[in-house]
Amino acid sequence: MQETRSVADQQKFEDAELQALLNEDDGKTQEHLAEQLNADQSSVSSHLKAMGKIIKVGRWGPHELTDCQQENRKIVCKMLLARYKLKSYLPHIVTGDEKWIYFDNPKRNRSYADPGQPSKSTARPNRFGHKTMLCIFWDQEGPIYYELLKPSKTTNTDHYKQQLLNLNNAILEKREPYKKQHHKVIFLDDNAPSNRAKPTKDIINALSWEPLGYAAYSPDLASSDYHLFASLGHALDEQHFSYENVKSWLDDWLASKDRTFFWHDIHKLSKRWEKCIASDGYYFE
Repeated sequence: MQETRSVADQQKFEDAELQALLNEDDGKTQEHLAEQLNADQSSVSSHLKAMGKIIKVGRWGPHELTDCQQENRKIVCKMLLARYKLKSYLPHIVTGDEKWIYFDNPKRNRSYADPGQPSKSTARPNRFGHKTMLCIFWDQEGPIYYELLKPSKTTNTDHYKQQLLNLNNAILEKREPYKKQHHKVIFLDDNAPSNRAKPTKDIINALSWEPLGYAAYSPDLASSDYHLFASLGHALDEQHFSYENVKSWLDDWLASKDRTFFWHDIHKLSKRWEKCIASDGYYFE
């Protein structure tokens, strides 16, 4: 077996050598690349960064924004950021969303690509296959309440109202500051029809929650989308379930995430509002 290069020699392999390996297979891991170059993984990582290479995983992107939608995103972010700069309210945010969990999940392709270039496509789960909808609500401390619907069932306004009541009970049980009325729930959800229906708004008002502004078509500004569900999507790679065992798998996965996983995500919101404003309301990386 070859000896690993010295630190000095590790810097000597050319970008051309690395690029040649990527040309053969741009889905190789850094560990595999380091082994083939007989170099240290940190050195390979530095070279990839210097070459402008980034890892991309095939994803479904949001639709093209209209000028009006871009402007609305920018206005909402300016409003949220201005309030944040006066006094941070991020610790009081409770957020939630829905995600399909498929019982058969294909392998997702990883590839190194130049910035701005498309990644390899990734196989999509069969949208007509067996699946269950995950409805989850959480804050900077972690999950508060979640529900797995019966296979292929979706939520509606009446169901969502009941979920909000269940969420309120869970908040009072698990979050002492709200039980003692030291904090007020600042509620962040998306613009799904059931979420914006008048009966839903009436429930939120009756619970004395404050709805947080959210611009339509903004998965890059929704914590569940850009962080929680993105991480969950990676974990689901090549997983196969029945309805009976998906909950135990999800319980284990959520339990594996410590408080910092959720805390950092909520506290990234202000930076994402800044990025949205800087990109003139368009989607950003």
